[in-house]
Amino acid sequence: MSNETVAKGMWGRFEHNLDEKFRFIVPKRFLAYIGEEVVLCPGPDKSVRVYPMHVWDELTDQLAAKSISEELDHNSIMLHRMFGNCEYGSVDSSGRVTIPKHLREHGDLENSGPNIFVGMGSRIEIWNRTNWKDQSTKNCSHETVSAAILGRLALAVGDFAQYSSVTTLANGK
Repeated sequence: MSNETVAKGMWGRFEHNLDEKFRFIVPKRFLAYIGEEVVLCPGPDKSVRVYPMHVWDELTDQLAAKSISEELDHNSIMLHRMFGNCEYGSVDSSGRVTIPKHLREHGDLENSGPNIFVGMGSRIEIWNRTNWKDQSTKNCSHETVSAAILGRLALAVGDFAQYSSVTTLANGK
């Protein structure tokens, strides 16, 4: 199964309750992509992330390849936090995964009401409904969306400028 297939298959928003044993049902649409083994870890904003094992293996490979100086960047620090608090899990025959207590506490997840499950391409994020609403409102503000668009444009222009200077040098101009 390629990552391209995973990225195309893990999209959408679902609401589910946790059962009395704090298990969630993997949305049917995600079962084929997620596989039998998963890694659960804290997300940066009071969410719980669920990674298929092959995606998790890629993350660990990326971190292992970092030099000492690169390990101090923001993304590496977040990966350290994730690795230190992760738990391995299995999808049972009914398509359920148990969320450990420390991760439920991190995400304020409850079994008394629906939680939000969001497909994010290569992972699932699980949110307490209130935290999801707050995060969605924060991320959908005009300023946040404008900043994200401008950031993407700057990257695209930077990539184009870098490409143009490389091709200009390559062509001897």
